[in-house]
Amino acid sequence: MAGVVLMEENSMTAQEIGAFLAKKRKALGLTQPQVAELVGMTSYQYLSYIENGKVNVLRSEYFDDLVKALRLSEEEVRTLKPSAIITVAPDTPVTPQTSYRTVEIPAGLQELIDGLSHKWPELQDPDIQQGLAQIKRRGPGPETFDEWLDFYSAIRKHLRKRE
Repeated sequence: MAGVVLMEENSMTAQEIGAFLAKKRKALGLTQPQVAELVGMTSYQYLSYIENGKVNVLRSEYFDDLVKALRLSEEEVRTLKPSAIITVAPDTPVTPQTSYRTVEIPAGLQELIDGLSHKWPELQDPDIQQGLAQIKRRGPGPETFDEWLDFYSAIRKHLRKRE
């Protein structure tokens, strides 16, 4: 895999680097969960730690993939890590990695998808469908169309608050 070889410490702090990466992510219109999925992180919380300077991304196994996912230029990588040896393939698409098993979509969720994907196009995305079908809940999960509608509406409302 093409990437970046790190050779010496940077003069930027982990907080400055994290803020820069967060700004790049937002400029691309990506959420933390989307970027985490693109680079193969098991949780977007790790990306949050990077963006808040709690984890030094220059020492992270995900640095190369973040460079690609955030489409950092050679100049931007050099700003972050002046001594980096850079081999970045131009415009190489990064595709999300599916790190979960596929399950059957429950009937009530399928009704929601069929009935409201014109309103919420993201429901047509198989990864979103699988994510909803596999989300862990306390107690019984939604079963009917109305229960899935309430459940998904609550998720959308919560996510809008975070962005």
